[in-house]
Amino acid sequence: MTGEEWLSTREAAARLGLHPHYLRRLLARGRLPGAVREDTPRGPVWRIPESAVAGYVAPPRGRPKRKEG
Repeated sequence: MTGEEWLSTREAAARLGLHPHYLRRLLARGRLPGAVREDTPRGPVWRIPESAVAGYVAPPRGRPKRKEG
């Protein structure tokens, strides 16, 4: 590994200003590159590289505007 810091779902969500549940949905869809899902005795957990959090760009919210015409 490169010595990069790995974040938990809760830590990454706090840095991004997202709810942890929403972040887990993004992770399941592969929206944060480099994130790894690990199985533990207590259940699966996500490990998210700090660089993925720093490079994350939120998608636009809401419905797209209608085309006029």
